[in-house]
Amino acid sequence: MTVLVLAAETDRTADGVITALNELRVPVMRVDTSWFPQTMILDAEFQDGSCGGTLRTTYHEVDLASIRSVWVRTPSTYVFPDTMSAAERDYARREAKIGVCGALLALPDVLWVEPSRPRGYRGVPAVAVGNRGALRDGGPSIPRHQRSGGS
Repeated sequence: MTVLVLAAETDRTADGVITALNELRVPVMRVDTSWFPQTMILDAEFQDGSCGGTLRTTYHEVDLASIRSVWVRTPSTYVFPDTMSAAERDYARREAKIGVCGALLALPDVLWVEPSRPRGYRGVPAVAVGNRGALRDGGPSIPRHQRSGGS
């Protein structure tokens, strides 16, 4: 039963809540979406109508199946290298938002706690719920990909 906290690194309110959860021995993982894909890795797979896999940062890893609550506090926007053109960064941000948010929104039986839907998450539920429903109903399959290289 892990609580996933989506918050900026400098969010002191999130710090306090995380401290309280730790004191209660509630497993908690904090991530800032600006870490993706440099220091946050999402290895997700859609199968049989649900999403499974792992979410990793430099110091922590959580099995997606163990996430029971997501608190959307103050996640930063996705950040990509300046070596990419502006158009490439814009495209990468949109794809990252759909991929990361879509995978998290597809997790079953997760309580979402959010003061209001943040800008970064608008429009994603329709995509995620639509895809999840199609997968659950035996709709289009998503082929497994083969990794190349060492990771």
